Amino acid sequence: MPSWTPQLNFNRRFWVGCAITLLSFSFLVVTAVQSRDAYSLSREGIPAEATVTDTRSTAPTPDSPSKFFLTYTYSSNDQAITNERTVPEPFFETHPVGMVWTITVHPNDPTRHELFEGEKRQTAISALIFSALLALFGATLALSGGNLTALRHRLSS
Repeated sequence: MPSWTPQLNFNRRFWVGCAITLLSFSFLVVTAVQSRDAYSLSREGIPAEATVTDTRSTAPTPDSPSKFFLTYTYSSNDQAITNERTVPEPFFETHPVGMVWTITVHPNDPTRHELFEGEKRQTAISALIFSALLALFGATLALSGGNLTALRHRLSS
């Protein structure tokens, strides 16, 4: 007599879903690091004066929008540091060459810093959202094709 009990189907879609779900956990690590940086910068950050030394933007293409870059210098622990970073367009427009503004520098690592209030927090929230969506997609893929029914049956018995 044939068994009508739903069985898990370990096909390619199942394994790809598992891999995607596992990959999503790596973004949780990014979220934890970004959250820790945001917390330490908000609690222990050292203000430093930064000066814009160069600005540039890329032209929009059909595949990607314009990107805006600031090159800036600041001093931390008597060391001059020059950095370039992509920034949002409103920030780019309000910070021309020669502009001086206050940034927040991590007390133990001057290369970790925020150009504006909440920058690291926004990155951490974005990484968390991306991780959750990736995990949801992976789980949906892994549990499709009757696997969800089989899992429910196995857990209920």
